Amino acid sequence: MSERLAKNIIFVFIIIIGGKILSFFRDILVTYYFGANANTDSYFIANSVPSILYTAILSSILVLFIPLYKEAQVTKGNIEADKYASRVINVLIIISLLLTGFGLLFQNQIISLLAPGYSETQKALTSHMCNILLLSFPLSSISLLLANISNANKKYYSVQIIPIISSVVVVIALFIFHQYGIFSLIYSTVFAFAIQLIVQIGIVKSHFKYTFKSNVFHPDIKAIFLLILPVFIGYTMDQINLVINSSFCTYLDVGNVSFYNYALRFQTTFISTISLAVVTILYPILSELFFKYENKQFNFLLNTGIQVISYTTVPISIFLSMNAESLIQIVYGRGQFSEYAVHATSAIFSILILSLIALSIRDLIIRIYFIHKNTKIPLISSLIFGLVNAGLGYYLMTILGAKGLAIAYFASSTIAVLYLMIMLNHINHSKVSDKILNFDKQFLFNNCILALLPIVIYYLFKQIHFHGGALLTVLIQFILLIIFVAVYLYYRRDTYMLQFVKLIRSKFNSYVQR
Repeated sequence: MSERLAKNIIFVFIIIIGGKILSFFRDILVTYYFGANANTDSYFIANSVPSILYTAILSSILVLFIPLYKEAQVTKGNIEADKYASRVINVLIIISLLLTGFGLLFQNQIISLLAPGYSETQKALTSHMCNILLLSFPLSSISLLLANISNANKKYYSVQIIPIISSVVVVIALFIFHQYGIFSLIYSTVFAFAIQLIVQIGIVKSHFKYTFKSNVFHPDIKAIFLLILPVFIGYTMDQINLVINSSFCTYLDVGNVSFYNYALRFQTTFISTISLAVVTILYPILSELFFKYENKQFNFLLNTGIQVISYTTVPISIFLSMNAESLIQIVYGRGQFSEYAVHATSAIFSILILSLIALSIRDLIIRIYFIHKNTKIPLISSLIFGLVNAGLGYYLMTILGAKGLAIAYFASSTIAVLYLMIMLNHINHSKVSDKILNFDKQFLFNNCILALLPIVIYYLFKQIHFHGGALLTVLIQFILLIIFVAVYLYYRRDTYMLQFVKLIRSKFNSYVQR
């Protein structure tokens, strides 16, 4: 049985890594063919319009969907769960079409808010790009919901193949049509979402029966919308955080919007890679444990999940920050992407990547609040994130430019996640014991040691004057880091980690066998 668990986790992780590699390659092609200029600046702002309109409400529905869907499965059975999912799909189709229409009508006003520093000519170009990108949302929203239905039914790969499909389509299109300029990227993005929808329909049909005549005014739908409002506001603040720094960058020199967004995309790749593997496996299991009142195992699984994320992200984030310029040179430094662009992007990335720790832990913790149907605290956390990021970012931008915005993002994300962790033990719910999080001194000590390892390795290579080229240097450092981290954690024989293997093995096996 342990082999089945290992195979599922490894399979999901391999798919995630494959998607990230393809995403890297896609971004490399984008920088190679289009560089960092006024056209790419317009593209990133145009791409922000559907994000700020749709991502908040889509993320709100999806993050609440799995625990509510699992609750329906546990308490009412698969048929009622399918009816519930069908109602959500119908509502999502209506919402996505309405928002697309709204975006087409008011995109000029939104672009003026997002890019106040753009000229009228550049705003017109951004608007033209936005018209096309807005068409992708109805396709992407239904694809993601179908993928989450599959994920809740143990098809864990369904969500993770989305970036693979998207990247493959875009890469092929850029190879063939790049001579048509930045619009080849835009049209291929929309086409990729259409392909994704077809693939997800093929996956979901084996375990889900769609009902067209589902009542969109059913009490279940009303219940999810009562929960969704604070979640929606919270995710809206998250999207504002992502675009507000890009908006500030429009007041800086040409190219800064692109520098910041290339760095942000690179950072986001690592966040989703590390936390997604843990969240994908644990979220459905934690939801089921919660509704079965298995409190001790719920708390233990959550604590150990956070430890797994922490022990991974602490050394990797510092390693990536120390080697930022080499990494940006390896990934982006070719074609139209100049040496100055490499330096500017790496300076931003070296700060942004430090938020990897907090944001990866947040991916798991925020879902625990939603399992509890507590949406107030995540909302407050998002408001803290947004206000600190905007205020501190505006101040630091005047002193340090785009790098100041990265510092503000790192500081605000850390503060917001600390608030989430502190408040988690104050949740009062009959299904869960009072104290949910429980970290000992050993956990803090381990993280301190893991934080020092990449620093020691980096300066050791500096002292010996290793001249193997950027790629070889980074690769050897990373291999050494992985070896030292693995040896240290094995030597410590962390109690949580050892018990975690036994618990996740038994729970995962019983979950899969049903």
